[in-house]
Amino acid sequence: MNPFHALLPTRPLVALLCCSVLLVGLGAGTIHAAQAQTDPAGLWQLEDGKYQVQVLPQAGTWHGKIVALGPGVPPKDTNNPDPTRRIRNLVGTDLFWNLRWNPAARKFTGGRLYAPDRGREISAEAWLEGPNTLRLQGHVLMMTRIITFHRVAN
Repeated sequence: MNPFHALLPTRPLVALLCCSVLLVGLGAGTIHAAQAQTDPAGLWQLEDGKYQVQVLPQAGTWHGKIVALGPGVPPKDTNNPDPTRRIRNLVGTDLFWNLRWNPAARKFTGGRLYAPDRGREISAEAWLEGPNTLRLQGHVLMMTRIITFHRVAN
């Protein structure tokens, strides 16, 4: 008689239990990862150091307000085509707004981006690449440009 024969009936149960625990753990990780991919809240710095942006939710969308400028960045909105806005401070200005999570596209879409160096508003979308990298893509006609932000440690 096989001494392990008595263990055979419990093996499927043990395997099922192990698989269930593993799947629950993976599911929780997936949920956590999904939430991380859809929550860009926090302080971010543009890759070239020009701007620090505070990203916050606003009426079901996301916006990023300039909270600090890097060295050599003019403090005023001097490139704005509207002469009355050329005297406004860039700190406190929204760099992007109206970004809404689009689950089908797996990114934030329908937003607008202000390009202070050109004084123009353009359409925008964004996505997170991991917890510490935010990519923002601006569209003008057939041209696109992607800028990268890195999360600033609290």
